[in-house]
Amino acid sequence: MFEIGTGLALLLIAYFLGGWEIKRHLRDLRDREQALRNIHVFASEQVAPQDSQYHSYLVCGTVVVSLDYFRRFVESIVQLFGGRISASDDLLDRARREAMVRLKQQAAHLGAKRIFNVKIQTAHITSNREDGIGSFEIIAYGTAMVP
Repeated sequence: MFEIGTGLALLLIAYFLGGWEIKRHLRDLRDREQALRNIHVFASEQVAPQDSQYHSYLVCGTVVVSLDYFRRFVESIVQLFGGRISASDDLLDRARREAMVRLKQQAAHLGAKRIFNVKIQTAHITSNREDGIGSFEIIAYGTAMVP
């Protein structure tokens, strides 16, 4: 009985601490996105005519994320019954946003105002470990045009 109580207590602690950390990260992410809103991102490979005289640099932003224990527990229950795993969706959305912010920060450091040919790729890594803990790597990359 003690083991069940301890397990539930740890799940509750993970739930509340994880929720607090997510809210903190979302506030920080929103602030950094707002600060970098003047850097424009384009998926197009075609550089604007006014940028043809600029220097081009490869810029990238990467992030590796993993589900916390509570979300992993909920995900395993959902997998039993089937359905959408919103915990992973939310995590990947935050990771993509973080990768884009890091991409823009690198471009801002170079003095760029536009990034062309931006791509985002996601890879599932460490899924072959015995304990089943998986992580995701998200990379955003593009060509920064620097005057």
